Amino acid sequence: MPYPTTGGTKWMHKVRQCKDDAECVKRLRSCGAILVGKTNMHELGAGTSGINPHYGTTRNPYNIGRIAGGSSSGSAAVVAAGLCPAALGVDGGAQNNYLPK
Repeated sequence: MPYPTTGGTKWMHKVRQCKDDAECVKRLRSCGAILVGKTNMHELGAGTSGINPHYGTTRNPYNIGRIAGGSSSGSAAVVAAGLCPAALGVDGGAQNNYLPK
């Protein structure tokens, strides 16, 4: 069962309902990867701060007074904190295929 995709927005999951895993997730699963969850990101991955007005700002795991930064800030934070050995990030440009035509 795929996890809902929000892209860090409040509307994407309403426009594009997930019916299957993304291709990169399918390939990881086929290699035996165990998915542990999804992380926060800058809205649509279209910025570099990691500040998300909808789901909160991703904090630096070593100093919560600072932000993690980066469009895929949640992915960086969980790996830096040692919660998982690897994480996928996204490219804001890749999100364009999710917009309604």
